[in-house]
Amino acid sequence: MTELPQFIYDQLPPGHIRLLTPTSSLSKDDQSWSLQTVSLEQPDLAYDALSYVWGSRADLFPITLNGRISYVHRNLRSALSCLAERGNARPVLPIWIDAICINQAHHQEKMIQIREMNRIYRHAAKVWVWLGISEHPERISEAMDLLVVKLAKENRILDLDSIHPPLRSTICHLMMNDWFRRLWVVQEAALAREISFISGDVELQWSDMKEAMANTEKYILMNEQCSSTTFYARSWAQLYWNDAELLGVSPASILMNVASLVAETQECTWPEDRIFGLLGLVDQDDLLGTSLDTEIVYTSYQDLFTRFSAYVLTEYPTQNGIEWWRWLSLAFGPEKCEGLPSWVPDLHAISKTIHSGADLEFRVPSYQAATRWNNKPRGGLKIGQLVLRGRILDEVVTVFEPIPMDGGSYLGGSSARQNEILMAVAKWEEKLAHAVMHSLSFETRQEDCVGLNRDITLDTYWRTLIGNNASVQDEAVMQDWYDDFRAIGRSFRKIDTAYETERSYTSLQHPETHTAESRWQEASSQNKRYKNACDFLVLMSILHYKQLFVTRAGRLGFTTTGVRPGDMLSALNGSPVLHVQRRVPTEDNAEMMAFEFVGGAYVHSLMNGESDDINANEEDLIFV
Repeated sequence: MTELPQFIYDQLPPGHIRLLTPTSSLSKDDQSWSLQTVSLEQPDLAYDALSYVWGSRADLFPITLNGRISYVHRNLRSALSCLAERGNARPVLPIWIDAICINQAHHQEKMIQIREMNRIYRHAAKVWVWLGISEHPERISEAMDLLVVKLAKENRILDLDSIHPPLRSTICHLMMNDWFRRLWVVQEAALAREISFISGDVELQWSDMKEAMANTEKYILMNEQCSSTTFYARSWAQLYWNDAELLGVSPASILMNVASLVAETQECTWPEDRIFGLLGLVDQDDLLGTSLDTEIVYTSYQDLFTRFSAYVLTEYPTQNGIEWWRWLSLAFGPEKCEGLPSWVPDLHAISKTIHSGADLEFRVPSYQAATRWNNKPRGGLKIGQLVLRGRILDEVVTVFEPIPMDGGSYLGGSSARQNEILMAVAKWEEKLAHAVMHSLSFETRQEDCVGLNRDITLDTYWRTLIGNNASVQDEAVMQDWYDDFRAIGRSFRKIDTAYETERSYTSLQHPETHTAESRWQEASSQNKRYKNACDFLVLMSILHYKQLFVTRAGRLGFTTTGVRPGDMLSALNGSPVLHVQRRVPTEDNAEMMAFEFVGGAYVHSLMNGESDDINANEEDLIFV
């Protein structure tokens, strides 16, 4: 048999796309297709589009394109035979599939087609979402009936471990499918006129899958979280494209909201995809003349992230709204890459498992540190600068060691591990209390706290440790919680010391009688006596990736880890929280001072507009 020649792409004219059509001889084992070039302006143009996960590219499989050989990855190959017979109730239309219809070896063509994604998916008659082939396709109908119908009627939690393995496997295939984690599918699904899922030969309606995903809180799915991002993004996009003027949905608002969500839930290979995978959500004409103008050539993904943040921060319609400040707070998280301005989030490093400064902005009841609202953010003299209106209030003079606890770490793990964390944090806190209030002992300290920081009272101190959280599940947080936390810390250390002393004498003779398990069982009895201690420790998790500090005026607060003496405390107009920033010289003018953000800040007795009473000049502050 003669070997077919390699398929070679022709140059794609502007405003055109390629469409794939199965040949009349196509069978399950004969992957033969026709690839034709058409104009997007063609009046009678009708086609479908595919949304899917590329998957591993290690193994490639042959298909025939226009009588020549080409290669696709495994997941697409399995999809093609099913797609050839899609939609039994309608004619099989040509279909657009990015891996085949774009010359992936031609960078310029790829970039042009990415800009056309908006039109390609919006103009498709239908978008098909390929979920792959289930191990038990005959159980899909039963799985959907359970997820959509039965769980909607029953007010109970369903443990999937109790379900027959084939049905459980099918539910996991549908709800935890890799498609829901892929970044590019967000705009593909959001822009579709009509959309359906397909798993093997089984078609599933978008509305049914959306309802099934909404019911995920009613069942336990292998301790994993399901991602509903694509469903939310489609709802927002429909508002933008259909009712933007009526509802005031701006391009900046949809890009900011979707970008922050997908940064936490969606995966992609290249950092640039965090932006390119979303730009199609909005009309490209709305971006002309802005920092996101698609004609601008970006120099690096850091440059692209900077231009994106500059656009959403300066064009967002409600610049004193909580979403605006939440976006800014994302720039203060850990593991941020080099080369980004301090006000620009690293969208490729944000994860919902990372505890960030956004907790302060979303606290309930909320803070409102700065009540002055005249804040019109604008770009600086050069890209990378952001100008905000605000006042410098104070200066950091003392910084303390961070809390020895990862965010949320106390909530998981064994009881022994939890007790170890509690003891470590209690030891840290006792040292901190002495340093902050310079007291001789906890028991003899008076409320006026004479010492190094005479204005920091006991009430101020313990409330700062928890961000002044006033209640937990309608139960008021009292000083007793803090007192119990300290008491249990001392008890744990006594148990620990006694255990080590006893072990040094007896371990050689009777090692089996002195175990960690018996030690922590004794500690747990102390834990029950001080029931509030554990709740107080959980509230202290707000200090994860934070450091406490004292200012020149004797104020106690906390901000992002890395704060230094000499950093400045500011109130930016309209901000729900305070901020700490660092003076830096500008590159082009050593005498002109600018600032780098350290992070959002809590300072006790300044979180509800009290900063307005401080005599400080309001000015334009340049952030880099």
